[in-house]
Amino acid sequence: MKRIGNAIVAGVIATIMAAGLVGCGSSTVSTTSSSESSESSSASSTAAVSSSAASESASSSSNAALSGNSEEVAAVSSSSSGVPVVAGTDDTSILQEDYTAKSNYKIGFALQTMDVDVFNTMSQGMEDEAKKIGVDYTCMVANNDVATQVSNIENMIAQGYNAIIIHTFDKEAFATVANEAIDKGIVVCAYDDNIIDPATGEPCKYPLTFLCNNYDIGYRVGTMAAEWTKKQFPDETGDLEFGLLWHHEYEFQQERVKGIRAAIAEKDPRIKIVDEQEGLVTEDGVKACEAWTQSYPDLKGVVATNDTALLGFAQAWQSAGKDVHDETFGMFGNDGVNDAIDMVADDTIMRGDVGLDVYDGGAMALLACTKELDGVPTESVLMPMVNCTVDNVQEDWISNPTLYVKK
Repeated sequence: MKRIGNAIVAGVIATIMAAGLVGCGSSTVSTTSSSESSESSSASSTAAVSSSAASESASSSSNAALSGNSEEVAAVSSSSSGVPVVAGTDDTSILQEDYTAKSNYKIGFALQTMDVDVFNTMSQGMEDEAKKIGVDYTCMVANNDVATQVSNIENMIAQGYNAIIIHTFDKEAFATVANEAIDKGIVVCAYDDNIIDPATGEPCKYPLTFLCNNYDIGYRVGTMAAEWTKKQFPDETGDLEFGLLWHHEYEFQQERVKGIRAAIAEKDPRIKIVDEQEGLVTEDGVKACEAWTQSYPDLKGVVATNDTALLGFAQAWQSAGKDVHDETFGMFGNDGVNDAIDMVADDTIMRGDVGLDVYDGGAMALLACTKELDGVPTESVLMPMVNCTVDNVQEDWISNPTLYVKK
């Protein structure tokens, strides 16, 4: 295993550049795939998108076993304990089927942005599955603009698409156009969140979803942190101070924080979150490290709702002359970003990462749409995820070329 200790600063910068924090411009981006040929599907200006790496994965029912795939759960709701329950399957073995579509359907993905590397990987998973099962695939990108997203979906409807996977980055803004597609018999799959009809306050009547259980992602992060503290500090009777990095504006991150707190309280209540800081981009992690090393000299670790902020924390940690292999400090996050995975594999202060398998998740969503069109029984998709620690990261993540993509 290569050592990354002194190379981490350069690695972090490379990760952030690879993660696509530079925008893709103002024109709509469209990629097409077919078993026979590719066709352009956007009425607006288009440009080819190439897939790149990094990974993400998600889960099944909250508080379920943290290894392997879980069984299907009931519905998008809350259980009696208040724990979110998200419908679907994360069983990637369905992709091993020898399945061929009954017709050369046109399936589109209306995506928010390609500014995040995992979306490139997700779209690539859809494109590859489309070629495998014999359907046409197009991805149209809205570049974070609601009006462009609506226009892209309208274009897909006008061009006779059979199924549309809609990235719901605004819960209510896409209800009218989604209902238009549904009324025309188009299969709609909501990705990332439900599409809410403002007239009813309920989800639109689409048959499929492709979702993460964000509470469970957080619960896994908190569990790995607690497992590490119990092993590392078995005789400590006082508080174990931790910091928390997360982006308060995003509802899905709020769910991840709830999961983190629940797991910590249940599995090692000695962990005390002494401070919370903004944690979305690299600079946030840098600022948090600089502040906490002064204010909390006994800090034992950090939990976060992504990898990027933790990579910034590690960058500042090394800049301050601290040992990236310090056995008494631990960081725990999620996404499966290559540099974070490298740190886990090298037994650094990055002790655990919940990797989100967006490649297989995207492939599963496209397959589900195709089966729905074929009239074959199918189910909604939960993003698959993998808990990565130094003990399993090589076998369960790095050795898989769709999870760990070398650049």
